[in-house]
Amino acid sequence: MALWSIGAPGPYSLVPASGNGAGHANGIISTFQQRFALRNETVEQLRQPLKDLFTFRHIALHAHGRPEITIEHPRLGVGMSRKHVIFRAENAVAATSFALMAIAFLSTRPHHRYPALREHCGYAREWLDPLITDWERDHPTLGLTRPLKERERQRKGSTEKIAALGTYGESGEA
Repeated sequence: MALWSIGAPGPYSLVPASGNGAGHANGIISTFQQRFALRNETVEQLRQPLKDLFTFRHIALHAHGRPEITIEHPRLGVGMSRKHVIFRAENAVAATSFALMAIAFLSTRPHHRYPALREHCGYAREWLDPLITDWERDHPTLGLTRPLKERERQRKGSTEKIAALGTYGESGEA
């Protein structure tokens, strides 16, 4: 399931049959599989959102200029082109959250065969963790990286409290 709410009432798909982004996404997934220690289910969880992002990129870069059937904007309740429904604030926040989550997750799993990548990921974590904490403080309803941080803590067998967990809301729930 995609992270963004691209579904709209009616029989019209927001994602066109052509220009589906699969080529770019599959190339990136292949690189991820080579360079990072990933389980098959993790790869599949990354695949569809990446395909969606490249589909959206294709729509943005290759505008056809033909009239389109309008669809209802979920928040505004007015008919508009598919592009305006796709490129709305909620989807931009969700896409950014997915990108941050994916980068944070991958930075914890560089393959041992690539020492330079392992070193780079260690450095990246130093500036990425505060960035994610700030992002989730400003967008608390998404809570995308909290499960990631908890899994990382459990994987290491650590019982120490991760300080950033307090930024996910009053109750600490995602």
